[in-house]
Amino acid sequence: MRLKLLNELQDIRGTVRVYCRPRPCGVSGSKQSKSILKIPTHDILVLNEDSAAMSFKYDRVFSPGASQYEVFSELEEPLISSLDGFNVTLLAFGPGGSGKTYTLLGDVTTDTTFDNSNESHGVQLQAIQQLFTIASHRTDRYKDAFSMTMVEVHNEKLFDLISGTPSAERDGELEIRTNIDGNTVVQGLVSIPIKSFEDAVSIWHESIAYRSDQLQRQGSDAKKHGRKTNVITTIHITSVNIATGVGTEGKLQFVDMAASDIGPSGMKKAKKDDLVDIQNNVIVEEDDTQFSNKSIDAFNDVINARCQFDRSVPYRNSTLTHLLRDSLEADTKVLLMCCVSSEEAHLEDTVGALRFASRMQKVSIGKATKHIIGSKE
Repeated sequence: MRLKLLNELQDIRGTVRVYCRPRPCGVSGSKQSKSILKIPTHDILVLNEDSAAMSFKYDRVFSPGASQYEVFSELEEPLISSLDGFNVTLLAFGPGGSGKTYTLLGDVTTDTTFDNSNESHGVQLQAIQQLFTIASHRTDRYKDAFSMTMVEVHNEKLFDLISGTPSAERDGELEIRTNIDGNTVVQGLVSIPIKSFEDAVSIWHESIAYRSDQLQRQGSDAKKHGRKTNVITTIHITSVNIATGVGTEGKLQFVDMAASDIGPSGMKKAKKDDLVDIQNNVIVEEDDTQFSNKSIDAFNDVINARCQFDRSVPYRNSTLTHLLRDSLEADTKVLLMCCVSSEEAHLEDTVGALRFASRMQKVSIGKATKHIIGSKE
């Protein structure tokens, strides 16, 4: 009941839903066992920096040991509303190695044998599977159609992850354009129909394998490349009521963002006035944090501008923000999953990510609307 009421309230407010998922200590190979994070309640995280404690309040803070299913259950309702004609975007944000890709995809790799009941599947795979499960149970009333695109943003350049694979042998130039309806689209991007959850996983495997092969031939380090890369997977959904002919068009978008590591210039030292006071409901205001990745830094500039209600928002300063403009402007349910480390060695990156997540809470997207197609006649 709590979750249902929270989602209804967020839909009315049109604000960004912000979640935090700390990565357990020792996962990265560190021998440190003591966590610098404490979670006193389901929506509060306390970070101990020396003797000064910083507290952050989000819509939900998961325990470091939370299962993939527990995380998906919290996000399921807004994600699945895409089947009802809503646009939904989930942003996975955090430093390198904090668990962003794991949260979205799980333990699945290009070498993993597909398992339809794999409990380690991330939010992205569980959501897609749930969409097809619901669709299969209503075939007598609705005709549902799904298609999928995958695009990579690296060094301000676009790369189609589906084009060139066995499922879509086509290649072309990509360009961000505004279509006749005023929506931001990628011209030349391959959109491939998917008829089952297995289709979606198969295409994902092909795409990642194809990209890995290209990077290997170019002599690029796949791990370093991944830290600097944003991957946007979009599921387009069309549902038509068989009896009335009236339908909906929805979009479910997953953004695995580049690492939000703090740049060489670092960030300003936390002061008492910067700390979050739970009782007085004070949150971190804009700071001078500089992220090492250009697209993440540009994304941070956009969020700062939105928080200050600036008339001019620098969306075109980066390919990533230009591409995600529609999701950050209006008519979209936006969710942010902030992934952080629990270890002291990553304290600065953790503080930077948590502060960013707090600012995201202040961004008002506006109430999302259902997109109706067809006629009642």
